[in-house]
Amino acid sequence: MGTIDDITREIKGFKFSNYLIPIILFLGTLAPGFLLLYLYKPDMIKEFSSFKLCIFSLCLTIPIVVLNTTIVTLFSSNEWYYEDKNNANGNDDIFEMYIIGGLGITFFLLYSLILCAYLFRFTFKNLIIILVILEFILLIISILYYFNIVKKR
Repeated sequence: MGTIDDITREIKGFKFSNYLIPIILFLGTLAPGFLLLYLYKPDMIKEFSSFKLCIFSLCLTIPIVVLNTTIVTLFSSNEWYYEDKNNANGNDDIFEMYIIGGLGITFFLLYSLILCAYLFRFTFKNLIIILVILEFILLIISILYYFNIVKKR
């Protein structure tokens, strides 16, 4: 059993950022895909192994994450990148923030749609149509925003 001093040192050494990224990755990729499977094909959860469920959940959400990361990249003004282009660690942090932003948009978008699909009994086809429309609107807005910023430079 540890003493109070040991516990205090452990708490002081705890960095929330070390645990935040895996939590965001899980909540932005695996969990929404699993919820979609549970909502529309609950028998698949009983039939498949955990590994297959993880792969299938990722296959449902990774394309959305990639698209949303692209949208976040277009939405950013890229001024951070140009200001820190000589700082290698700064660029890594910026790209990490793009990915976290894409996961955040995916998290918000998919969980909202899954909740609406559950409450209003959307079919899977209707859910996909709404998702495509929302993603298309986000993409158009980000492209227009990006070209507006490029014109200002």
